[in-house]
Amino acid sequence: MAPRQYCVRVSLRGLRAVEPKGIVTIPTGAILSIMGQPLSEHFVAVVWDGLELIVFAKDLQDRAAPC
Repeated sequence: MAPRQYCVRVSLRGLRAVEPKGIVTIPTGAILSIMGQPLSEHFVAVVWDGLELIVFAKDLQDRAAPC
């Protein structure tokens, strides 16, 4: 089973999944909760600080670690 939470080791960016759309910087130390299955092989939906975001799967792999 894939980890459901990731701790950000190096800041990364995410795209707001709902209005208002925009890019958000997710800081080092943030905890991301995975929402369901990956959107594709390239994108993952996460929740951070009450925001629904879409992040690159590669960024999640390279910049975060399971908590």
